[in-house]
This record gives sequence, structure tokens and C-alpha cells, in this order.
Amino acid sequence: MKKIVIIVLCVLGYTLGKAQVLTEEQNAKDLLQKAQNAYSNEFYELELEYYKEAETNYSEYFNVDEYLIMGATYDSLGNYNQAITCFQKAARLGDKEAQGF
Repeated sequence: MKKIVIIVLCVLGYTLGKAQVLTEEQNAKDLLQKAQNAYSNEFYELELEYYKEAETNYSEYFNVDEYLIMGATYDSLGNYNQAITCFQKAARLGDKEAQGF
């Protein structure tokens, strides 16, 4: 009986952990989609807010493309230092992806 309870608790824990990962992934996708929609509608400040939130909370789902778009947005807004920072992050991340990390 004790073994069954332990197995059930392990399965339940695994299932809840998996659900948490799926929820985080969906939250990240939702934020990135909101950022893309804001960009498409030329709401650049709002776009950057969504991207920054996604980068802060879900960096594992953030990729080179997001940094390039952010960099281009900062550039178009005249914030050249932030644009350079985003382009540098994109380059570093691209290098890691090219190396297979």
C-alpha cells in the first residue's frame, strides 16, 4: 500500500510539473504574440514592454529574431544604445545556436 501511495504521488508530481512547463511555454508564446501584434500595429512602446517582459520571465523561449526586432524598434525610436545592446545579444545567441548550445 505504501508503494502505491508513493507511486501515485510521484506521478501526480510529474504531471503537475509538466503542466507548469506547458503553462510557462504558453505564457511566453502569448507575450511574444502580443509583442508581434503591437509591432504590426505600430505600437512600438507597447511592443517593447511585451518583449522585455518575455525576456525577463521566459528567456528560454526568447530567440535571435526577438532581439533583432527589438533592436530595430529601438533604432527606429532613436534609442541607439539599446538597439546596439539587442543586436549584440542576438549575435551572441546566434553564435551559441550555431555551435549547438
